Amino acid sequence: MRRVCLRRCCLAACAAAPSAGCGLFSSDQPDLRIAIQASEDTLTRPTEYPGLAVTVENLGDTRVVWGPGSSSCQLGAVVQIGRAELQAPGSRACTDDLVEQGIDPGETRTETWRWDGWIVDEDGVRKELPPGRYHLAGAAGPWTGHATVTITISQLQQ
Repeated sequence: MRRVCLRRCCLAACAAAPSAGCGLFSSDQPDLRIAIQASEDTLTRPTEYPGLAVTVENLGDTRVVWGPGSSSCQLGAVVQIGRAELQAPGSRACTDDLVEQGIDPGETRTETWRWDGWIVDEDGVRKELPPGRYHLAGAAGPWTGHATVTITISQLQQ
């Protein structure tokens, strides 16, 4: 179920914004270590957005490729809602080039950006999440890390 949801999200995002990247899906899990860190555990709109850092390391002997996309935005994050994993694109500028996204054996890559509390739903629509606690995992193409960070979205006090 979660792989199907992630595929739909990636495909919808790829159709809407080709520079966002789109995976070439495989049922085999490559030998990737995917980690995520957050600078803060609370998001308070519209003033405080946590920074996310996603790191991927290729522990295998071959290059892992997940498809064409932006050279500057190859990694991502997903929010786990029920059994679904929905893209959490956040706020970042990505180059509008089209390159093969992947990682060589022994290579490590880290990308950082601010997460604004928005997701891309299963239909490819960008939506703002309501206040609550959310678990985010790092992603490289269709693959997600096992470790998560928890971020609470709170209401801005009036």
